[in-house]
Amino acid sequence: MKKKKMRIFSPFFPFPASEGAFHMIYQQLLYFSKTFEVELVVWKDNASSIKKKLSKSDEFDPLGKNIKLTLLNNSETAPEPITHRLLRVLKSLFSDVASPELYYYPEVYDQIDQMEPADYNIFHYSFCHPWLQLWTAKPRGQNVVCFHNLESDLFSSRTSSEKNWIFRTIHRNNMEKLLRHEAALAKLADELWFISLRDRQIFSRRNRGEDSKYRLTSPIYDEQILIERQNQFQTYGKKNDEVILGFIGGLDFEPNQKSLHWLLDHVAPILKSTNFTGTLRVVGRHPTEDLVRKAKQFPFVKIEGFVDDLTEYWASLSLMLVPHITGSGVRIKLIESIASGIPVLANNAAVERIHPDICKSPLITVSNKPEEWANHILSLQGSDLRRSFIGHPIDPGLSAESIYKFLQP
Repeated sequence: MKKKKMRIFSPFFPFPASEGAFHMIYQQLLYFSKTFEVELVVWKDNASSIKKKLSKSDEFDPLGKNIKLTLLNNSETAPEPITHRLLRVLKSLFSDVASPELYYYPEVYDQIDQMEPADYNIFHYSFCHPWLQLWTAKPRGQNVVCFHNLESDLFSSRTSSEKNWIFRTIHRNNMEKLLRHEAALAKLADELWFISLRDRQIFSRRNRGEDSKYRLTSPIYDEQILIERQNQFQTYGKKNDEVILGFIGGLDFEPNQKSLHWLLDHVAPILKSTNFTGTLRVVGRHPTEDLVRKAKQFPFVKIEGFVDDLTEYWASLSLMLVPHITGSGVRIKLIESIASGIPVLANNAAVERIHPDICKSPLITVSNKPEEWANHILSLQGSDLRRSFIGHPIDPGLSAESIYKFLQP
């Protein structure tokens, strides 16, 4: 019997899985390729850059795992020139398309118009509205949009916090378009997949449609990552002599910035007053000068920036810190920590966004009070807490078979 075909649209080639969105797409590809014929369509990476990425690891080979890789003709890799960005923003001001939609889903529709139908077409990021309203003009199979965030909410936050009236106007313009287009996607797509439980609830409340179309498809993890991370911890990790705290996330992303500011403003001073002797390792690209300057007040905070190979980082941790202060989506690193057998300290806003089954994990400690965060950290005896979870099975809420059981190959 012929396998059903699944076509996955992603602006970027999702490997290495250096950010949460890439992880989500990467794991989907690996899992779906077991039972479906899978095609990955990419347009913001070219063949040479992808070859370079793949040369660094043998984990993901599109040709070797029943995955067809299709690159659109205008594939590019260089950072967007400032002149192109200005033109894109100006163009959006005089059209119905938001500027991030023009960036993530540029006007290359003619290149996909002739594609053969697939059983499932999965569009990653809700920025796909310009394509989907044209794509649905003729039958092509089931159309799905995977929401990584409620993008309109992110631009609403930027509108509120921006002091420059020009940028504030641009953010508001994008927010209004994205909010309208998100509502339109509920009608254009056959299903909407949300990685965040909270986002699905908010979207359903805003857009009174068919709730059966709105699915919770949490990030998935294979048990192999738990086994590997536990082995790495036992081989390279710290013994019981030092507490190593972790914070990870791109620091050019406003929600991550605000989360780290909260730690530095409210938790770090308490730890400093008690002469905390451990280390807080902060990993993430493009830390702001403000964050770097603030971190220097605390000798135990190490801003490490982007780290290409995180093996040693994950192996070293006693506890992952995951405060959620603003933004939508889900803290992927919270889920990845659980999947790695690493204890997590989080607040209510962080855990309300993850799959209900994961919330039950004994690896998670939840509090909203900085004093309780500090007390929990100070109660740690090196890596003893993490070591106590060695042998703990992978959480059922991370299982692909459970999350995607509604799909019939």
